[in-house]
Amino acid sequence: MGIDLVEGVGTAVITIRTLLGPKKIFLADVAYVLGFYINLACLRKFNDRDIWWDNKKNLLYKNDYKTFVYCERYCN
Repeated sequence: MGIDLVEGVGTAVITIRTLLGPKKIFLADVAYVLGFYINLACLRKFNDRDIWWDNKKNLLYKNDYKTFVYCERYCN
Protein backbone atom coordinates (compact mmCIF):
# COMPACT_ATOMS: atom_id res chain seq x y z
CA MET A 1 0.00 0.00 0.00
CA GLY A 2 1.38 3.38 -1.02
CA ILE A 3 0.96 6.83 0.40
CA ASP A 4 -0.76 9.49 -1.72
CA LEU A 5 0.68 12.93 -1.11
CA VAL A 6 -1.16 16.24 -1.32
CA GLU A 7 0.32 18.05 -4.32
CA GLY A 8 -1.35 21.37 -3.57
CA VAL A 9 -4.26 23.18 -1.94
CA GLY A 10 -6.54 25.65 -3.68
CA THR A 11 -10.05 26.44 -4.87
CA ALA A 12 -12.01 24.08 -7.11
CA VAL A 13 -14.99 25.02 -9.27
CA ILE A 14 -17.52 22.21 -9.65
CA THR A 15 -20.86 22.01 -11.42
CA ILE A 16 -23.71 20.66 -9.31
CA ARG A 17 -27.18 19.52 -10.36
CA THR A 18 -29.89 21.48 -8.53
CA LEU A 19 -33.68 21.54 -8.84
CA LEU A 20 -33.28 24.66 -11.01
CA GLY A 21 -30.61 23.09 -13.24
CA PRO A 22 -26.80 23.10 -13.25
CA LYS A 23 -24.98 25.56 -11.01
CA LYS A 24 -21.29 26.24 -10.42
CA ILE A 25 -20.04 26.40 -6.84
CA PHE A 26 -16.60 27.07 -5.43
CA LEU A 27 -14.96 24.77 -2.88
CA ALA A 28 -12.18 26.52 -0.98
CA ASP A 29 -9.10 24.92 0.60
CA VAL A 30 -9.38 21.68 -1.37
CA ALA A 31 -6.47 19.27 -1.58
CA TYR A 32 -5.16 18.02 -4.92
CA VAL A 33 -4.00 14.42 -4.69
CA LEU A 34 -2.75 12.98 -7.98
CA GLY A 35 -3.62 9.39 -7.02
CA PHE A 36 -7.30 10.13 -6.30
CA TYR A 37 -9.65 9.63 -9.23
CA ILE A 38 -12.69 10.96 -7.35
CA ASN A 39 -13.46 14.19 -5.51
CA LEU A 40 -13.74 14.22 -1.76
CA ALA A 41 -15.41 16.94 0.27
CA CYS A 42 -15.16 17.69 3.97
CA LEU A 43 -18.63 17.26 5.48
CA ARG A 44 -17.70 19.45 8.44
CA LYS A 45 -17.09 22.40 6.09
CA PHE A 46 -20.52 21.92 4.56
CA ASN A 47 -22.11 21.64 8.04
CA ASP A 48 -20.42 24.91 9.07
CA ARG A 49 -22.48 26.54 6.30
CA ASP A 50 -25.73 24.78 7.31
CA ILE A 51 -25.53 22.26 4.47
CA TRP A 52 -26.22 18.65 5.52
CA TRP A 53 -25.93 15.25 3.84
CA ASP A 54 -28.85 12.82 3.72
CA ASN A 55 -27.02 9.59 2.93
CA LYS A 56 -30.28 7.62 2.54
CA LYS A 57 -31.46 9.84 -0.34
CA ASN A 58 -27.87 10.75 -1.35
CA LEU A 59 -28.40 14.50 -1.42
CA LEU A 60 -27.28 17.66 0.32
CA TYR A 61 -29.88 19.92 1.87
CA LYS A 62 -29.85 23.30 3.57
CA ASN A 63 -30.83 23.80 7.19
CA ASP A 64 -34.42 24.50 6.08
CA TYR A 65 -34.59 20.94 4.61
CA LYS A 66 -34.72 22.24 1.05
CA THR A 67 -32.70 20.09 -1.35
CA PHE A 68 -29.45 21.82 -2.29
CA VAL A 69 -27.88 19.26 -4.64
CA TYR A 70 -28.16 15.62 -5.64
CA CYS A 71 -25.00 13.54 -5.15
CA GLU A 72 -24.28 11.31 -8.12
CA ARG A 73 -22.79 7.86 -7.63
CA TYR A 74 -19.81 6.63 -9.57
CA CYS A 75 -18.11 3.24 -9.66
CA ASN A 76 -21.28 1.43 -8.56
